[in-house]
Amino acid sequence: MANTNIYIDPSAATNGSGTINSPYNTTAGFSTLQSKSYLLKSGTTINEDLGLLLNGDNNLIGMYGTGAKPIIDRSAALTGMTYNGTYDIWQKSLATAQFGHVQEDGIPLKAIYWNATNDIATVGPLMTPGSFSFDNTNQIVYVKPSSGLITDHSYRYANGLYCVRTTNANKNNTIIDVDITGASRHGIQLYYKTNLKIQNVGGGKHGGYWESGITAYLGNGIEVSAGCIGVQILECEQNDIWDSAFTTQLYETTAATARSHEYRNVKSKRFGLAGVEISIPGIDANQTIQDV
Repeated sequence: MANTNIYIDPSAATNGSGTINSPYNTTAGFSTLQSKSYLLKSGTTINEDLGLLLNGDNNLIGMYGTGAKPIIDRSAALTGMTYNGTYDIWQKSLATAQFGHVQEDGIPLKAIYWNATNDIATVGPLMTPGSFSFDNTNQIVYVKPSSGLITDHSYRYANGLYCVRTTNANKNNTIIDVDITGASRHGIQLYYKTNLKIQNVGGGKHGGYWESGITAYLGNGIEVSAGCIGVQILECEQNDIWDSAFTTQLYETTAATARSHEYRNVKSKRFGLAGVEISIPGIDANQTIQDV
């Protein structure tokens, strides 16, 4: 049985009914459905976690139209910063705990780590041109421009935890022909998926989120985790990633399995830990990395 197409155009002025001539402009309010192809209009950008769209068997996230791929962008503009003359830096209160990294003119800045024992008197002198720091307790971001004044540049910060995340158990899901960027935790994180395909997904610039439970900064590009069996990640590219661009993650505290994962024709530049990471305790079957 063929999938039913549901069309989404984030640039549409009004929210339609999901047909190609009357597309939705948001996924807010969507319910869990089966055998649906959720198609984003080419050349558009949406700032929403689309994980709900994979909470059904045989569902697909893709594109319609011609031209540039649609983008799932979880970043936000960083404006209105004030000058701190004591340390020659700029700062702003953000009132969010979902903060990740900061980009200057599209390029990630160097992170100066902050922890519970720090204050600006400690961190401020450590900041060099082209760096940022984030006070996790008071939710204040600090930026030191790479050159010139703050107004000479444009800034964005990772502000949404994920582009696509779901922990629902489903089969035959596909993500294809979209780009993902700006997630503060992971671009894509999926659990309990059987026969999953992720293909031609580009983008990057994910991570920098402070995970208080493990007291570490983290962030991967595409992560398939516990319960994912029969996974293909094909022809994808993820650049500028805090930890690993592509990863199979299975932690010792879970009884679930993760097997038969294939990473083929994937690319990555500038990552903090690994291009492709297989992190599984003990021995598991059929983990393939080819043509990377």
